[in-house]
Amino acid sequence: MSLALTHFALGAGLMQLVLAVVSPSIGYRESLVVLSGIWALVPDLHYLSPVFRGPLSAIKHTALGNLFWFHAALDAARQGEGTRRAAALALGFLLVSTALSEWLRASRRDPDAETR
Repeated sequence: MSLALTHFALGAGLMQLVLAVVSPSIGYRESLVVLSGIWALVPDLHYLSPVFRGPLSAIKHTALGNLFWFHAALDAARQGEGTRRAAALALGFLLVSTALSEWLRASRRDPDAETR
């Protein structure tokens, strides 16, 4: 079982990379990145929800759970075996993907736009 930070950072970081490649000039970029991180946390919603605990809990242990940015695969690891290290790596991935995405966006801008 991974920490929530791992799921969120991986989902947000992957969306950063997808947007940088597919649509670098899309509006509401930051909102999409945050929503993607939240999307990665959906299989853990049963911890907060007072209803549908059974079906929500069952999703995370199936292949369907991987639709939420590989949630089931991340949770397959046993707790305590490097969960903090995985969270740190995922957070580092988020930071690197954000820097790379911003660098790609800056390199694609029109250089004459700043002087107009």
